Amino acid sequence: MGTTCVGGFHEAKLDAEAVRIRYPYIERIVNETNKIMKMKSEQT
Repeated sequence: MGTTCVGGFHEAKLDAEAVRIRYPYIERIVNETNKIMKMKSEQT
């Protein structure tokens, strides 16, 4: 079981089944984070 910790979010311990169930939401968070990181890197 892995631990995911993101600043501003509480820690969550997710097993493989929990990740499968939440995959669409996790994917959306990751994609939005990537977009923000890309925009910030292009501004510098």
